[in-house]
Amino acid sequence: MADLRIDLRACRAWQGDKELRLTHLEFRLLTLLADHVGTVVTRKQIMREVWGIDRWDSTKTVDMHISWLRRKLDDDATRPYYISTVRGVGFRFDGSAEIIGDPASSASAGDGLALARAVVADLRTLADQAEKRLAELEHAAVDTHPARSGPTATRTARSTAISSAPVMSGTSWR
Repeated sequence: MADLRIDLRACRAWQGDKELRLTHLEFRLLTLLADHVGTVVTRKQIMREVWGIDRWDSTKTVDMHISWLRRKLDDDATRPYYISTVRGVGFRFDGSAEIIGDPASSASAGDGLALARAVVADLRTLADQAEKRLAELEHAAVDTHPARSGPTATRTARSTAISSAPVMSGTSWR
């Protein structure tokens, strides 16, 4: 019998008979670690899988959420049973967990996460394209009015670029 039971469909976890009161991010973090028992999960993997981002300034967010998760599991960081720190790399789940309600077996639940990831990827692409287009329009506006330069020209160019930006899917970028 596993120490922990994690129900992916219900987004609930139990330690023995006690249900763990986890936040959504703590649940995702626990699921990620438990899905890789005995394997080091890097901070970068955690940021990408739990928060959906590839760039960040600090991993303190990861450390804090690991700390909160350990507290809820009654896991001592100095003598860990569930989550071990691998200094400079990431974390390893050493306990045993039974993961039930695999969303991959349910089309609607599995599609939800896949869809969310696809939407995030599309939004990143759109944001990158919008940023490039804005830079092009700012540059074109300054080239069109060579007498204008400095902060006023940049503000005018930015204003022109933003006002000519397309409206996408009913949401204005303005």
